[in-house]
Amino acid sequence: MLATDFLCDFCGCSYRDDRPMIEGHRGSLICGVCLGRAYSQLVVRNAGITVPEHIACTLCLMNKQGDYYQSPVRATATEHGADIEQAPGACACRWCVDRSAQMLAKDSEANWKLPTA
Repeated sequence: MLATDFLCDFCGCSYRDDRPMIEGHRGSLICGVCLGRAYSQLVVRNAGITVPEHIACTLCLMNKQGDYYQSPVRATATEHGADIEQAPGACACRWCVDRSAQMLAKDSEANWKLPTA
C-alpha cells in the first residue's frame, strides 16, 4: 500500500506527511484539516448539527445523542483517488471529534494544534 491509498472520509484528500490522519473503526480516516474544522464547529463554537437516528458517526459507527459535524462534501474512493460530490458527506460525533483532536494534539510528530476559533 502507498500513502496515497489512505483517503480522508471527509474531504477525499490522501495522506501526506503534512496532513496527519486519525483512524476510526473499520479503517475510517479523518485528516487534520477536517478534524480542525470539525473541532472548531463542535467544541469551540458549539454549533453542530443533529442527525437522524439512521445516520452513524463515520469514526465510531454509532449514532449518539448530541451534535455532529458533517462534511460539506461527499468523497467516494475510486481506483485513482477520490471523487468529490458537492453534497453533505461523512458525519462525526462530538465525542469522536473531541477525543481524536486531543490525541492528535499530543502527537509531537503530527505538529497539529487544537483550534481555538
